[in-house]
Amino acid sequence: EWHYLVSIYRAAEPLRFYLYAIALPQRLPRIFIPLASDDRKAAVLDLQAVINRCYEVSAYDDVLDYRQNPPPPELSPPTMEWLDKLLKEKGLRPR
Repeated sequence: EWHYLVSIYRAAEPLRFYLYAIALPQRLPRIFIPLASDDRKAAVLDLQAVINRCYEVSAYDDVLDYRQNPPPPELSPPTMEWLDKLLKEKGLRPR
C-alpha cells in the first residue's frame, strides 16, 4: 500500500526514471535531485522537512477539520488507526 509516488527524471536519460513509493505512516524520504544533465552527484532534498516546514508556516490546522476522516479514497484500517493515533497525539482530535 502506498499513498505518495515520487518520480525523478534525468534529462540525459529520457527513457529512464526513478520512483519512490511511500505509505502515509512512513517518513517521506530524502531524494536525490539531478541539477544538470551531466551531474554525477545530485542535490539531496529532504521531502519530510519540506512538508513539515510548509505545515509550520501555513494555517492548515485552522482550515482543516482533523476530527473528520480524510476524503476518498478510503485508507486501510491499519493506516486509519495510525492516523487517528497521530492526530490525537498532536491534539488535533479528541482522545
